[in-house]
Amino acid sequence: MLYRRPALFAVMLGVLLGISLLTMLWTESSAWAAPGGDTFYVDGVNGDDANDCLSPATACATVGAAVEKTQAGDTVQISSGVFTESIEIGKNLTLTGAGAQATFLDGGGAHRVLRTTATISLFDLTIRNGAIVTDTSSLFDASGAGILNNGALSSKMWT
Repeated sequence: MLYRRPALFAVMLGVLLGISLLTMLWTESSAWAAPGGDTFYVDGVNGDDANDCLSPATACATVGAAVEKTQAGDTVQISSGVFTESIEIGKNLTLTGAGAQATFLDGGGAHRVLRTTATISLFDLTIRNGAIVTDTSSLFDASGAGILNNGALSSKMWT
C-alpha cells in the first residue's frame, strides 16, 4: 500500500530515520554521562583534605582524600593543576578534570598513578610519570605504571 503513495512513504521513512538518529545521539551522550550520585571537588591550591569536598568552596586538596569520602556512583571533579599522588580506587567512580592539558595526575616518576579494582570513568585529564616499584611476588605488582586496571575502565579526552 505504501509503495503506491511515495509521498507518505517518504514521510514515514523520514520519521523513522529521525527517531533512529535521536536514539543514537542520546545513547552516545548518555554513555559518557556521569552516574547519579554526589560530586566531590578537588582544588590543589585552595582545598583542604579536612573539608567535606562537597562544593568548590569546601574542596579537598588531593584526589585521594576526595576518593576516600565518596560512595559508589559518585563523581570527583578535579581542578586544573598537577596532583602527584598514588590513588587506589575500589568503588565505581567518575574522575573528571578541567581538561587534558590542565589537570595532571602525576606519579612523580616514583610510583603508580592509579590502581583500580572497580568500574571507573576518566574524563578530561592526563595521567603521567607513573613508575612501577617492582615486587616480584605478584605479576600485578610489576604491571601498570600509569594505571593498573583490575576492573573496568572507560575514558574520554584524557592522555
